[in-house]
Amino acid sequence: MVKQICWHQTILLSNEHSWDLDRLHKVAIEDEPAFRQAYYGGRLVTTTIQWQSASYIDEYLCDGHEEEYGELFDRITDYLCYFDACSLYPAQMIDKPIACGPMRLVNDITLEEEREYIYQIELEAKSGKPGTWSSRLVQVDITCPTDLLIPFLMRRDEQGRNQQTLLPITRLWYAGPELVEACLLGYKITRIYAYYRFRYFEVLYQSFIEKNYKLREKHPSGAMNLLPKFKMNSASGKGAQRNILMISIILIGAEMYAPRPATVTETKTIFSNGFYDQPLACMVQCPQTVTTTPFCLNATVWILSWSRVHMSRFMREIDGYRNVERSPKYGDTDSLFITAATALCASAYFFGKKLGQFKNEMPS
Repeated sequence: MVKQICWHQTILLSNEHSWDLDRLHKVAIEDEPAFRQAYYGGRLVTTTIQWQSASYIDEYLCDGHEEEYGELFDRITDYLCYFDACSLYPAQMIDKPIACGPMRLVNDITLEEEREYIYQIELEAKSGKPGTWSSRLVQVDITCPTDLLIPFLMRRDEQGRNQQTLLPITRLWYAGPELVEACLLGYKITRIYAYYRFRYFEVLYQSFIEKNYKLREKHPSGAMNLLPKFKMNSASGKGAQRNILMISIILIGAEMYAPRPATVTETKTIFSNGFYDQPLACMVQCPQTVTTTPFCLNATVWILSWSRVHMSRFMREIDGYRNVERSPKYGDTDSLFITAATALCASAYFFGKKLGQFKNEMPS
């Protein structure tokens, strides 16, 4: 059964799994830019940190460990681990609250209120529990710490590409969970311009994730394992990504030489048996439609925000933000390359095959 919420916004429901549509109220189209700005994805580390591993190895060799160094690379699994978070997005959806329902923009903040709000956010960070500010979308100025090897808060350049820097942040929107986590890492909020307040802040997907996860456990492989996996991921942080559907057109004869629309993004010419002066046809590609995957954008923002916080907590556990030797050699949305010695510094609680736990995928 399919129910329409509002403009282009559809949620697929079944008899077994459903959500309260009132609590999944879509943000108004005129307010969407703020939520789009806060949609940073789950990515944590964007580039390989080559200089760290190189300097570490050079230092090790200078201490007279040449033979041990060679043996380490004979058994790479003794040196390096590749940890992947099991179903990162569903792991957040099963127990993390999401801001939803009717919302209100508050932008008439006095200086006294601003100071109090900053104090409340810092207090919430120290408590370690989701509170009022985890449920809000906030527009802020932030001073970044200068000693992080890997920045946590993200931003976008003029082309909309994600960036990670430690430059001052001005008038950017962030979801509450990321803002609270950033305070723990030494980021300092200096201004609060506005925030969105929602009617609800609660767990929405627990029964949906639990039922599908049990199906995966019951069927360790095959189609019955993949189907619930796809269902869990389809109602996740991937929901608000833009889709560009392309159409290919074959041009022949005089059509090949006619003016082409400005929307054409790629052109391929087909020649006759290698004779490059005898074109037979031309294939052009252009976008047919640009759509947004049907999903509530505010729910997506919170799922991704909690996912980045989940990865950041593991980073804090191994002291990966400030310790060169323990910092990841590489990382992406839901995985990290770290040394085996670094892995021993983390609590056993983080490792396993349950939702959100880290499993070592380095082949033995």
